Amino acid sequence: MISRDINNIDPEALIISILEEHMRNRIVTGCNVLLHDYKYDEQISYHIVDSHKADILENKISEVSPLGKALIGRKCGDEIEIDAPDGKEKYKILSWSR
Repeated sequence: MISRDINNIDPEALIISILEEHMRNRIVTGCNVLLHDYKYDEQISYHIVDSHKADILENKISEVSPLGKALIGRKCGDEIEIDAPDGKEKYKILSWSR
């Protein structure tokens, strides 16, 4: 009976389910993220959005920007480093919400 049930499992659905569970506690597009900026020793908040909705004046960053890409899949406490025109920038993820 168990082997029959295993044969009926859709492998794609199983992979999607595993990925969704993994990403449930991770930053994804649509999240608001609070970071500590080591360079300026200050906190800054960003909303990660689709590229066509990005607006740095409103702290909306694209998921495909260097910072956005570095944040996707991360969690609280993680530190990230990105290459910027004036050198490396380092941040710590303080909190995030969906």
